[in-house]
Amino acid sequence: MKAAVAGVIVAIVVFVSGCSGGDAENFEYLRVTVDGQQTLGISKKGGAIRGVVVYFHGPDADEFAVTYDNPHKKLTERLVNANFAVVSSKASGNAFGNPQSQENYRQLANMAVEHYRVENVFFLAESMGAIAALNLMAATETSRIRGLAAINPTTDLANASTSYAPVIAESFPDRPTLELTNPMAFPPEAFTDKQMRFYVSNDDAVIPAAADALAFQKRYGATAKLSLVGCDGGFGDPSCLQGDDVLRWFTTLEVRAES
Repeated sequence: MKAAVAGVIVAIVVFVSGCSGGDAENFEYLRVTVDGQQTLGISKKGGAIRGVVVYFHGPDADEFAVTYDNPHKKLTERLVNANFAVVSSKASGNAFGNPQSQENYRQLANMAVEHYRVENVFFLAESMGAIAALNLMAATETSRIRGLAAINPTTDLANASTSYAPVIAESFPDRPTLELTNPMAFPPEAFTDKQMRFYVSNDDAVIPAAADALAFQKRYGATAKLSLVGCDGGFGDPSCLQGDDVLRWFTTLEVRAES
């Protein structure tokens, strides 16, 4: 697969503020401009990369969401220490999965596959980021995409928080594009046999489970290979960033080369 990488700037640096001291010294950081968007890649020094994890950020975030706070750092470190490369992008900021952001994530995945020379690709989405991730899952027929883990996922643009209504309107200037992008409007067979795992809290008032994850399960549960994992607290609660469980689940989906 070819990645259209514009204005490539590659630098491997030690971004000490991004991860805890001991881990930072063992990590390599890749800064690349992809499709006009700043990106970040984090991998472990000296080890064979077993797969790429493409992270789809939530609202008001950018490529540094993977090291934004301690819970996100721990999640990223858990994956990187297990020899996964984690890549993220600004992806047009608050794009709510519009076609431009989808294309950026598609090119980011292509770039990462070529750079890290891997076959296993996993999606890890949070909140708003699930819209773009679900669109790519539905549109992708290649088995290289092993699965999607989504944290407090937004699955229905029609139920998005009213506080983001102006941003959504800006991201989708015409109504037909929004409707075509909304995962809950896809046909039931759109996610047939697609591996997905949602981390959901019933106490989340920003992305209510009943209107999003549970409604998604009701619509696609008969065709998709979807599992739900419970967590606690409101939107963004650290209990929903379950690095150990994400790693275990990705490992079950991993395809290893025959020796």
